[in-house]
Amino acid sequence: MTAGARTGRDAASPRLPGRLRLAIWLRSLTLQASWNMQRMQSLGLLYALEPWRRRQWPSRSDRRRFWRRHLALFNTNPYGAGMVIGWLARAEETAGGDDSRLLACKNSLARAVAALGDQLFWLGLHPLLSATAVLLAWWGAGGWAVAPVAAFAVAQLWFRYRLLDAGYRAGDAVPALLAHPAWHRAIALAKRLGAVMTGLLLGAVLRYLPWRGPAGDTGEVPLGFAVCLAVALVARRRWPGEAVLLVMVPLALALAAH
Repeated sequence: MTAGARTGRDAASPRLPGRLRLAIWLRSLTLQASWNMQRMQSLGLLYALEPWRRRQWPSRSDRRRFWRRHLALFNTNPYGAGMVIGWLARAEETAGGDDSRLLACKNSLARAVAALGDQLFWLGLHPLLSATAVLLAWWGAGGWAVAPVAAFAVAQLWFRYRLLDAGYRAGDAVPALLAHPAWHRAIALAKRLGAVMTGLLLGAVLRYLPWRGPAGDTGEVPLGFAVCLAVALVARRRWPGEAVLLVMVPLALALAAH
């Protein structure tokens, strides 16, 4: 496809009006606020879509049908939920009354976004930023330890806003967005950088770890540290992405003891 063809296609793609998109985006930030065990994020989803729903179906009967349709269980990664919300608004406009297909597609998309989002954020970026912040504080740059957290806070807001627009504009082509290799490249990069930062942090701690325990035995503290970590990992029977978080706990205790 040529650049001109892509430009023409993008120009023809429908977009949410600016003020409406802003209203939906702001409401989507509270997606987890009404989380519950029965329906998880369904109330948050309806709250986010309410400004759009009022424009589409102002009548009470349409409103009730819309609420009943989407009060079923809904759960996805909150950082990527904007793509599902944007797609759902577009799909509702073109569904033609086929509720079963709409709900099936919504659930499939929510699961796909959850899989990618959990890998990228919970198992990639969060451990990376945690290790980076601890390292900066460890090296005496306590003020800069806030920088990774602040940068992530701003970036994820922009990311959510862009995904909302992308999901609406893509419509039925949204699976192509999820299949883009950039997702997997970002996941791999975040995990590798997280492993590097964790290794640096582990090396710094081992360097300053007290080698004598309360009884005066050499190697008592490092040995206890290694045993606790090994037991935790063996108990899980696999090497999970959460291993980074399992490392953080004994590291924090070791630093406090030092």
